[in-house]
Amino acid sequence: MQGKGLLATEGPMTVPMMKTVNPVPVFKDVFFEFIDDNNKVYRLHELSKGQEYKILITHISGIIRYDIGDVVKVTGFYNELPCLRFLGRAGNFSDMTGEKLNEQRVQSILSELLTDSEMAIVAPSREPKPHYICFYDGSNNTFIDQLEKKLMEVYHYEQSRKLGQLGTVKLIRLKDVESDFFDFYLNKGL
Repeated sequence: MQGKGLLATEGPMTVPMMKTVNPVPVFKDVFFEFIDDNNKVYRLHELSKGQEYKILITHISGIIRYDIGDVVKVTGFYNELPCLRFLGRAGNFSDMTGEKLNEQRVQSILSELLTDSEMAIVAPSREPKPHYICFYDGSNNTFIDQLEKKLMEVYHYEQSRKLGQLGTVKLIRLKDVESDFFDFYLNKGL
């Protein structure tokens, strides 16, 4: 079964191809612009493999420079068209003390650190002092240190930590994160 491409009410953005893992842009009816973390705008032919971008579309129906709100990653190229993997929505971030942790960045860090058999969820906590809790079901004893080190590479997170506004990530080991995460919160009355 072939997966669908990236679609929105405003218009289709990508279409799957049999020879690629990730779909390619629908470039005949949609003019694409891509914005990187530095707010630099790129056109379709200027994208780089491995980079992440927000999408703006101008559609043949009259929608002009519409910010879809999606973030994609270029995973490769098919006939010079970039293959785009949907990462999530832009603007999904946690900001208890100014740390501005972006959902995609946290997912990227976890993907880098976790093995295929492991799972982790990072959640904010305000008690007793703002910090993050990592629910983890793996056996890597240095995982939490590796996670904290990677999070410290996020400028605003590092600043919040250095100013003492944000505590270090706390580890809670669960047997199976996928099934035990919600039970943990229900048992706590949260």
